[in-house]
Amino acid sequence: MTSPRHPYSSAKIRVMTLREAVMARPRMYFGDAPHHDRPIILLAWAVGLLQKFVLPQSPRVRVVVRTDGAFEVGAQFAVVPIPRSLDTVEEVLLGAAWWTELCRSSHVTASGQADAGSDEFGLRLVEVESPVMQFACDPDVVGAGAQTWWPGWLDRLPSVLAAMPSPSTHDVVIAVDQATGEQRILRPSRAE
Repeated sequence: MTSPRHPYSSAKIRVMTLREAVMARPRMYFGDAPHHDRPIILLAWAVGLLQKFVLPQSPRVRVVVRTDGAFEVGAQFAVVPIPRSLDTVEEVLLGAAWWTELCRSSHVTASGQADAGSDEFGLRLVEVESPVMQFACDPDVVGAGAQTWWPGWLDRLPSVLAAMPSPSTHDVVIAVDQATGEQRILRPSRAE
């Protein structure tokens, strides 16, 4: 419906990409977080995603912020269900990482794969010895540059992780800052 005063019609509707939507309304995705915490939120999303697949006997996820500003999230011993429409662990993990469009680059490696049968829904289960997801944040989307994102990230990460939903309250996150060589073992506590 259009009116002379408001010439708006369905012809003017355009579907936005995720990137355009985030840039137009970043608070819908990142809340009130300052620009310099947005990459930490992306990192926490990747941690949460990988935690869904990590085996209970080894609930550890390793996070490394590299000197080039990119980050990687890895685990040991995960089981990934593969739907019939997908072929590989890499496809499943990248497909579940809905935010990859917000990154300059994203890559998944999954070494040491072995068939683990199927689940009650008929999904093929694959044991993965060490899945690793790598992301390079895009400054146009998250704001500013890597020099403002990462200083102090080891201090800020626990509170960001605590605010994220997680499948387990006993997960351990090993966080490594490649630039400083600092490493911390984080045991995020969740609000109940």
